[in-house]
Order: sequence, then C-alpha cells, then structure tokens
Amino acid sequence: MLAQAEEAQIIPIADNNGKDTLFIWCAILLSCFILYMIITLIHDIVREKRIEKYKSTGLFLQKHIDIVPMWLQFILRVGIPVLGVLFLLSKVVCITIVASGSMEPKLKTGNTAVYNRLAYTKTVPKRGDIIGFWSQEFNATYAKRVVGIAGDNVEFHNGYVYINGMRADESRYLDDNIATNSKKTFTVPDGCVFVLGDNRRRSIDSRFWSNPYISCDDIVGKYIGQVPFVLPDIFGIAADDRENRSYTAEDVRMTVELMESYSGED
Repeated sequence: MLAQAEEAQIIPIADNNGKDTLFIWCAILLSCFILYMIITLIHDIVREKRIEKYKSTGLFLQKHIDIVPMWLQFILRVGIPVLGVLFLLSKVVCITIVASGSMEPKLKTGNTAVYNRLAYTKTVPKRGDIIGFWSQEFNATYAKRVVGIAGDNVEFHNGYVYINGMRADESRYLDDNIATNSKKTFTVPDGCVFVLGDNRRRSIDSRFWSNPYISCDDIVGKYIGQVPFVLPDIFGIAADDRENRSYTAEDVRMTVELMESYSGED
C-alpha cells in the first residue's frame, strides 16, 4: 500500500468466486445434450427395427412404425432444445459483455462474462462475491465486487477499506500497491450491498454514485466465469456491461471526484 495502515483488527474478504467455474456449467450442459442425443438415437434405432419388422410381414404402414407422432418428434428434436436455451439464458444464467476495465484484472475487457441467476435464491451476497446487477441510476447492467453487506459501516483510510472499524484484507484479489480512497463514510442499509471495482483507479462504483447501495432485488446473478471473446447475442438477451457511455454532467462530476480522491490520503 502507499501508506502503512494503522494498527487495527483485520477482516479478511475472500475471493468467493475462486477459479472460474464456467467449465463446470459447460460440462453439465454437454451432459444434458449427450443424454438428449442418446434418447433420440434410441428412438431412431427402435423405429428402424419396427420398419424392418413390418417390411418383412408386408404390413408397412407409417402409423405402425412411428413410436412418437411426427409433430411430437419435431417438438422433441427442435422445439425443446430452443426453449431450453431460452429458459437457460433468461432464468438460469445471465450473459454480459465486459466493455470496461473497472473489474480488471479479474474480468477482461472484451470478454463475455456469465452469471448464475439462481445463486441468491436461498442465500444472500457475501463480501468478496462478484455480482452482475441492474443499475437503476444508469439503466445498465454492471459488474462489481461486494465489499459491504447490510449493516456494515464502510470507511477509507490510508488507501485501505475499513469495515466496522476493521481493516479489510483484500489481498486475495488485489495487489498490495492498490490504494482505495474516498472521503465518505457509508452505512449499508438492509437488503442492500456496497460494491467496488477491482480496478480501483478506473472504477466508478458505490463511492461515487448518487445512490451508493445496490438493492439485492437488482442483483442479476453471481459471477461463474468468462470466455475470451464476445458471444453472438442470437436471442438479444446479452447485457452490455458498459461504463463508457456518453457522459452527462453527473458523470463528469463523479469522475472529477474520483481523481481528486486519489490525489491525497485521508
């Protein structure tokens, strides 16, 4: 850090996301696809045997051969996979395009990040979680790391984050020379989280928003992985995690405040 922290208790913040788990999800999807192919293959094998049987007896009638009606075969082979993909993208995972460097080096600009929409159905966000969320202030989907949870008092001293009077140990995902500064103190209300970008010098986050707290109801999902390219948005579902919009006066004010906060220490 740029300055030695005062003696204080330390509260560790884990990188709960750990290694990207996207490959696990891909393996599950691949298993489902293989199972689907096995079922259709079994159907086709049985159908061929029935064809041979009725040909040998001279009673070759289509209605005697098809175990499943043709219209139902179409639904099984085409309709179900398409509906499955739509359900997956709208209810299970969220896909966003990483269009800014606010979460680097964790989230690389230009990559496609994937979030688990079901992560918080029975649990609440924890410190260290990377979340995708809808910003009511900017009408956009952002990705940040949860640092403060409901009831936390968040302060900044000597380049460190302090939570409830204890210095936050963010060494699991930040380098030692990364300073986090702000002249404000925040108390996180119930049902909300306080978030920061890992790239503290290039992130406009809870420190600078008009409403610094993200409602848990606006959280889209928990980060599970990324791919090093932009996935084609076939169904128009992918969100653009873009902070480089056309700048308003409020954006300029926040950016100036962000730069000023790095010019000195509390």
